[in-house]
Amino acid sequence: MDPHADEFDAATNLGRKARNVTPSGSDVDLDPIPKTVLCTTDGTLAYVPVDNADGGVVSLTVMAGYIAMHRPRRIKSTTTCTVWTVE
Repeated sequence: MDPHADEFDAATNLGRKARNVTPSGSDVDLDPIPKTVLCTTDGTLAYVPVDNADGGVVSLTVMAGYIAMHRPRRIKSTTTCTVWTVE
């Protein structure tokens, strides 16, 4: 039994779902927009935070275990690491 099943799903709570994200060069937003993303391999993470303009890309060199500090609405095609959502 899940003791947290009846709790409100706030942004500060742990995620309830995860999915692997395929990087996209298109203007397709993640749906739903996740709380954050977790990188499970070393590489480059390029994403557009939820309130940034389309050209406001954040690009970082990350190590496995990195958790983004923004809510990403789009993962860009220049991403080379494996990305999982936290929803």
